[in-house]
Amino acid sequence: RWNQEWGHGGWMGSLAVHAIADHPIGPYVDQGLIWPDYNNGVGHNVTALKLHDGRYAAIISDTRPGEVFIADSLDGPWSYHGNIEVDNPDGYDVGRMVNLSVILRPDGDYMIVPRSGVVLISKNGILGPYRAMGPSIYPTVEGLPLRDLEDPVLWYSGGLYHVVVNGWSDRKAWHITSEDGITSWKLRGLAYDPREDFIRYEDGTVNHWFKLERPGVLIQDGHVTHVTLSA
Repeated sequence: RWNQEWGHGGWMGSLAVHAIADHPIGPYVDQGLIWPDYNNGVGHNVTALKLHDGRYAAIISDTRPGEVFIADSLDGPWSYHGNIEVDNPDGYDVGRMVNLSVILRPDGDYMIVPRSGVVLISKNGILGPYRAMGPSIYPTVEGLPLRDLEDPVLWYSGGLYHVVVNGWSDRKAWHITSEDGITSWKLRGLAYDPREDFIRYEDGTVNHWFKLERPGVLIQDGHVTHVTLSA
């Protein structure tokens, strides 16, 4: 979060916050800063996951790219663990560790897709080093528009690896899948378009946001049940 008075450009000063709810759509109760004693609580585009040993990791993107924090419980306390490392001997254009989406794969490896669309795999824990598995996957997907892609969200369900990636200039997002999460990515179609009539309130009101970005997914019993979006 950041002060609304700063406008969208205030994101460079955003703070990482913990909020909880009894239902996925809320209402959420603010629990305060996740790491109030570290760098004044700074954190942007924070993503979290459960580790192979049962602990939890939270990762900062953009403002402090690739910083990892670890806790035994989602309630904290969170401790700085280190920065994500990348092994890229082939010189692929990995880019900075921004817009990260991180998962623990069924095979026990950790997998990252950053803004660049390069698949990164670690067999050595959450910090890596992560091996770049090739160039960006986006140009390999037939029919996927390649303008200004960002905010990928990565998950595994139904025997497939999924990525929904947002095109900020086109104001749309697309859904791609792969059987191994590394090769043969296929376009499954449009994920969402804020200009379409799909945001409906209980009273029937239809809303059109100018942009919907930073998608996230909630997986329950191996299936996606909710999608979160920043408006």
